[in-house]
Amino acid sequence: MEDQAEQDFKEGIDFLDQNQYSKALASFDKAIIINPNYAIAWCNRGRSLGYLGRYTESLSSFDKAISFNPEYTDAWNGRGVTLSILGRDAEALSSFDKAIAFDPKNIKVWCNLGITLNGLGHYAEALIACDKVIAIDPNDKMGWNNRGLALDKLGRCTEALASYDKAITIDPNNALVWSNRGSVLGGLGRYAEALDSCDKSITIDSNDAMAWSNRGYVLINLGRYAEALDSCDKAITIDPNYADAWINRGIARKGLARSLKPIAPDNNPSESVITEGPPLSDPKDLRHIPSDVKTAVWERDGGKCVLCGSTQQLEYDHNIPYSQGGSNSMNNIQLLCRKCNRSKHAKIE
Repeated sequence: MEDQAEQDFKEGIDFLDQNQYSKALASFDKAIIINPNYAIAWCNRGRSLGYLGRYTESLSSFDKAISFNPEYTDAWNGRGVTLSILGRDAEALSSFDKAIAFDPKNIKVWCNLGITLNGLGHYAEALIACDKVIAIDPNDKMGWNNRGLALDKLGRCTEALASYDKAITIDPNNALVWSNRGSVLGGLGRYAEALDSCDKSITIDSNDAMAWSNRGYVLINLGRYAEALDSCDKAITIDPNYADAWINRGIARKGLARSLKPIAPDNNPSESVITEGPPLSDPKDLRHIPSDVKTAVWERDGGKCVLCGSTQQLEYDHNIPYSQGGSNSMNNIQLLCRKCNRSKHAKIE
């Protein structure tokens, strides 16, 4: 019977490798029926359930695996990933710490820890995790990519660019890295190079909404509003719920209206989504913030983004959007970097 359990397990692994997750799950279930204490089968059952989006059941399977083998690194790692997806971040970090205690050189765990910390906004800690990945394997492309993300959020854009360049040296066909490179170049004001990176990303993967949205943002800053609008529309076609694309679309329409002629309303919700930003500011606009208010806000916020602490590409932002009745008073204005400002749209936080 044990031989049959092992055979069922191997069959499940084969199905996992083929991305046939339901079949993999069935095979692991058969193995567990024969041997209920089969820790590795429970762990891979958890993986299969995770791929199927059944995260609560996945978590239970990882817990089963750990109950049979408390030092099972892969099970602790899988548990951490699942908890992160479920929004149970403190437990996720604890699980990754457990996995690292048992296997300090496990790249997968350090990488997942870095991703989770980046997502939580703990960028300095994320950078440490990414550096651990690179120390173990200097050619780990995602370690370099995630390092770039952390550095970008810390306002260390030149270092972030160097990390993306390293990732591209390792894998020149990684669309995500090219897209992130375009984003950081945009933040540095190097828009022609940013556009080139976005185009490379799209050439590799034309269905990446983030790359199309980033391309729209870059084209806005180059004053090429019609092309920017097309790029944003492409992003929205791919992902209708991608907020940044709607924000950039609103900016592109406003820029196009100013550079050519008024655009007839198209009953699109993006019409009400127009962010702050120097390229499109107009002293005659009622949104114009008085210079004395700007000076007071700058001094109060210490000349840095109130969300991430960056001192680069700063913009004045309405806490309560003008479109929702927000005023131009000091109490309603804050300093945001361009990246944080672009991620915020017309809603009360």
